Formats: sequence, C-alpha cells, structure tokens
Amino acid sequence: MGNFFTKRRRNPPDTSTKPPEPTPTPTPAPTEPTPAPAPAPDKPTTEQPKGDNKFAEELLDAQNTYRAKHGVPAMTLSKQLCEDAQKWADYIAGQNKLEHSSDLNGVGENLAWGSGEMSAAGTAKMWYDEIENYNFNNPGFAGNTGHFTQVVWKASTEFGAGIKSDGNGENGTYIVGRYSPAGNITNDGQFKENVLPPK
Repeated sequence: MGNFFTKRRRNPPDTSTKPPEPTPTPTPAPTEPTPAPAPAPDKPTTEQPKGDNKFAEELLDAQNTYRAKHGVPAMTLSKQLCEDAQKWADYIAGQNKLEHSSDLNGVGENLAWGSGEMSAAGTAKMWYDEIENYNFNNPGFAGNTGHFTQVVWKASTEFGAGIKSDGNGENGTYIVGRYSPAGNITNDGQFKENVLPPK
C-alpha cells in the first residue's frame, strides 16, 4: 500500500476592503512532513493440518522413538498426509468399517481401531509390537507384521494421521496413519534394506 499525503488547504482570500499593506517578503512554504511508511503486514501463519494435529504429532513422535531404535531417520509431519488421513478416518468411521483406501498413490497406510479412547502412544506400540513376529533372517512382508515394518521403514520420510471417534463409544475410535514414500515394497531386497534390526 502506498503512502498517502494530505494537502493543507489555504484560507480563502479576504474580499473585504482593506487599506493597502506593505508587500511581505515571501518565505518558503513549510514542507509537509512525509508520513512514516506503513508497517509491513505480518507474514501469514502456516495453515495447520485439519483434524487432530496434536494427536498426529504425538503419534509421529512415538513412532520416531521406535525408528531410532533401528537406526533409521525420523519422519516429519506432513500437512497433506494429515488432511488425507483425516478424510479417510472420517469416512471409515461413518461406514463403521475398518478398511484400507484403494486410492493411495504411492502412500503407505496403517489403520487401528479401538472400542474406546485410543492414545497415540498406545497406537504406536500396538503397531510396533508386531516385531515379535518378524524374522530378520528371512525379511519380507507378512500380514501379521505389516504395521511394524511400515513404522520402521527406512525410506519413509513423511507421516500424517487422522483420528475419528463417534463420541459416545458405540462405534469406537478409528485411526489412520499415512506414510510417504510408502513402505512394505515387495521388490527384491527392499525389506532387507529398509527394515533393520534394532541396535
């Protein structure tokens, strides 16, 4: 926004009859002060992910703690993944059915359901505890270890989560975790490279 200047208005000339007066010596017109520039507007704040961002952050932190045990880098929170996960959590809660999305486009997904309140730490532990069934000497995908392997998948760098509860406990609580890039890639050597034993 540009600066605005206000012009001072001179008094209208006196048209009444007056005796002639000496002509005054002209003096420079006063210089109008230049207004100070307007302060720059504050930078827009980063829009927070929709849904329960606090839960997503807590679930991310809990999983990163487990990832550190395996010597793999921590993931970061993704606004887009959080929004997508929340949409899916809302949908499956409305359907009262725990099912994976068929439209993930290279994103991994972990799901959880509980009949009551579910904590982020408890959810991460439930997924990670599948390590008990994983054979590091024969790495690969299995239905009873897929949550664990996605949690610690080395190549996954971003995470987002959504949570939906009906509030009265009738349909329980639905949790969706999204990971990018996706884990559990079944190409040769991927599990050995990305699912490392704890140190």
